[in-house]
Amino acid sequence: MIRVVVLLLTIALLLTTRGAISQSGTRQPSSSGPKAMTASEFQKKFWAYLTASRSAYRHWERFPDSEKSTTGKFPHGSFVRIFANRRTVRNPLTPPNGAIIVQENYAADKKTLMSISVMYRAAGYDAKHGDWYWTQYLPDGSLARGSPQAGHLPIAGRTASCIKCHSTAQGSDLLFANDRLGRSSVEQTADGRRGRSARK
Repeated sequence: MIRVVVLLLTIALLLTTRGAISQSGTRQPSSSGPKAMTASEFQKKFWAYLTASRSAYRHWERFPDSEKSTTGKFPHGSFVRIFANRRTVRNPLTPPNGAIIVQENYAADKKTLMSISVMYRAAGYDAKHGDWYWTQYLPDGSLARGSPQAGHLPIAGRTASCIKCHSTAQGSDLLFANDRLGRSSVEQTADGRRGRSARK
């Protein structure tokens, strides 16, 4: 079931990308085959998946060792909580295709949720940047937007500011959450979670 959902999300994301190209006028959509989903439609479906009762990310595991470092920094919150789907938790040092990492960004009071940042690794989406799809939602499920100086664009897709910042992460994987993990702590985490029946 999980593999089917991940496959459908990947297909939807790739169709969304191709749809955006066709809508720009550089290429006409084909009359045969599946209709490309718009970026807005994909964002709504992705949010619904992340918050649906059966797959809600808050039912997922916390990213390994993320409880030890909950201090955030700009452009995220002062306090953060990081969740990961099963694919990511099983291999946090090199998250595979289908990996989803969700970070809740809180104000300094640790209670006010300001936004939800998501990294989703989709095979073939953006090989130059690790195939990561970036997005940031507001708590109501609408898309967060960049600064007015940057055009107030929605934070979704191949987001230049996300890529630029995350390019400084160790290991060239564009992921900060696993920089502090050692091989032994990852193996202990995986061993400790075997046999659990958390829903992902």
